[in-house]
Amino acid sequence: FTRSAYQHFDLGDALWGMPKVGALLALNQIYFSLNFVEFRDLHMTFHLGQGSYWADRRYGDYFAHNEKEWDRVLNKLRDRFPDKEHPAIDRMARSLEEKGRSIQEG
Repeated sequence: FTRSAYQHFDLGDALWGMPKVGALLALNQIYFSLNFVEFRDLHMTFHLGQGSYWADRRYGDYFAHNEKEWDRVLNKLRDRFPDKEHPAIDRMARSLEEKGRSIQEG
């Protein structure tokens, strides 16, 4: 994405370093990039810091907060751009529903 696209990103009030931040970044890239391409077979990842404290159950409330922010931003962008479609959007949204969460809650 271009630097000029970033100024339009809505990352909500997400807590960085916790799950769903990458999904929020991807969501914004999809909505604000002209030609978003997802490479699912390259096995690339990024990590900030060390350890996997984000997976610690003691931080479950942080994860829940980020899921609510994800829901809010997703619904806001869907309302703003009703014609925008991309399989990654549906896959990320569906992953929450499959875990028993509704993207309409929050």
